[in-house]
Amino acid sequence: MAKAYIFLRPSGAPLAGQNLGHVGWGFQLKNGLVNVGSVENPGGSPVAHPGNTGFWQKTVNNPFEEMGSRVSYHPRYDFYKEIEVVNFNEDLALSTVEWVSQEGYIAAKANCMDFVFRVLSGYGANLPDPSQLGNWIPNDWFNKVQPENYYWIMFRQFPIDISMYEDINGHGEC
Repeated sequence: MAKAYIFLRPSGAPLAGQNLGHVGWGFQLKNGLVNVGSVENPGGSPVAHPGNTGFWQKTVNNPFEEMGSRVSYHPRYDFYKEIEVVNFNEDLALSTVEWVSQEGYIAAKANCMDFVFRVLSGYGANLPDPSQLGNWIPNDWFNKVQPENYYWIMFRQFPIDISMYEDINGHGEC
């Protein structure tokens, strides 16, 4: 058994007065370290060519420290979900990360959410397919990922009961 993570920055991808959200991945390697990364799209353009997508990845001891920090190559992430994966495939996930590094960015079909889905599905996580949701909003996709509880990175030991909070749009979810 191993762990996969989806990291969320709800304030990411502002568009027409709404924050669509931004996600990154994490998955546990056989040696206990965790590969984390994302496609940041720092220019905010609906299309970015390969090499200009803000792709980054890193292998770390503590994914919460990395994702909860603001560094030169990515802003801070706020929340995460932890997914237990029984039959994990580290090699497929790593080759998918390499593939993502070569891809361009297209807001409606090759965005941060799509890349996180591909990497973690390759790893073995059972995730909702973003192409089947009828929208491409990372905040909404994060809410649909099981388990329902998510964690605030700053206080990662405390699960958040989503029924107690409203999201940035006031819909009762993150």
